[in-house]
Amino acid sequence: MEKLQKYSKWALTFLSIWKVLVIFTIVMVGSMLFMCLLSTGSNPNAVDHINLDFLKFTTAPGTIAYLPRSILWVQVLYALTGFFTLYIISMLKKVVTPMSQGLPFDRQVGPTIRKIAWIKLIGDGISALLWMATEILTYFSFDFSTLFLNDSITGCSLSLNFSALETAVITFCVLFLLSYVFEYGQELQKLSDETL
Repeated sequence: MEKLQKYSKWALTFLSIWKVLVIFTIVMVGSMLFMCLLSTGSNPNAVDHINLDFLKFTTAPGTIAYLPRSILWVQVLYALTGFFTLYIISMLKKVVTPMSQGLPFDRQVGPTIRKIAWIKLIGDGISALLWMATEILTYFSFDFSTLFLNDSITGCSLSLNFSALETAVITFCVLFLLSYVFEYGQELQKLSDETL
């Protein structure tokens, strides 16, 4: 039990540091996106970059006249998913705090883990959908056929990856089942206390 309390206190410290980092990231991303939205979005002398999965293309100045505002708005929504992370951190603290006090099967742990499962499913689902929206907007915002002046490339098509949504559903199921394990542990703890 002492090891559990010790590790739980470490986990609380880690969660506090994680919370500060997430807040810092949200502020930085939000301020950068705000500056991008305030700019005209057009700079003919700028050298632009296009990131496609593991490839980064640098285009000649003036090739891409402007960055579509729709892509920037999707990035703003990405920054908002950071607030889901902050909520999950607060829920994780509610799970770890009773453990740091030597009460791993507190009655609040199971329902809190279920809330985490739902928030994680919603947050990951939104994040995956936003990522796919970004890929679709990027695909339709640029004329890739003119960027690749090579006779061996005959076409360009969009391929979406649904693995992030699958991972979100699997994580949800695991956390949901884990919440019932903690509730069962609470019942066993209650029976044990009554027997004593």
